[in-house]
Amino acid sequence: MPKNGAAKGRRVYRHGDCGRYYTHGAVYTRPGGGDREQALTLHGEGISQSAVARIVGVTLPAVSRWVKN
Repeated sequence: MPKNGAAKGRRVYRHGDCGRYYTHGAVYTRPGGGDREQALTLHGEGISQSAVARIVGVTLPAVSRWVKN
């Protein structure tokens, strides 16, 4: 698999068949169900989406998607 730069000090590779990028040894996690409820509660109290993302520890697109749905 060809190397394709670095991110956060780790090598980034590109898969030859599907063309997707990945980082060897990276751990990908999904936010828990409690994170979503906490984010929606905070947003309902009038806190901005970017502040909610920082408080809960998730990405801004995740908060935006939760609020939209």
